[in-house]
Amino acid sequence: MRILRPHLVKGSIRRQVAVGEKVVVRGSLVYKLPPAPTWVNGSGKLSWIGELIDGLLHRGWFNDSDVYLRIDPGEDVTGRPLAFIIPSCRGDGAFVLPGERIEDLLVDAQLLPRFGDGAIFVKTSP
Repeated sequence: MRILRPHLVKGSIRRQVAVGEKVVVRGSLVYKLPPAPTWVNGSGKLSWIGELIDGLLHRGWFNDSDVYLRIDPGEDVTGRPLAFIIPSCRGDGAFVLPGERIEDLLVDAQLLPRFGDGAIFVKTSP
């Protein structure tokens, strides 16, 4: 079994990270996590293996880092921390704009042109 490593996101996070994919924000860098192996997602009986892979392998590389899942801006999300993430580009560090409502995050993100390459995420790490 080949283990895929996370790769650094540079440029537009909207183009590089699809809805449903996870990223890790570590300091000023954003890394895209690889998808779980297909044999893990197959039957549903092995969901604990997927959690183990996600928890041990990926979190082992990114201790004390925040893991986020990209969501569609049209989703109704309640009770989970939201964030608008702009990855590092041309030497600038990653920027995470936290918020409670998607509408508020989108309004705040439109204030600066640099935010045009950002995307909405929910925090999945503790």
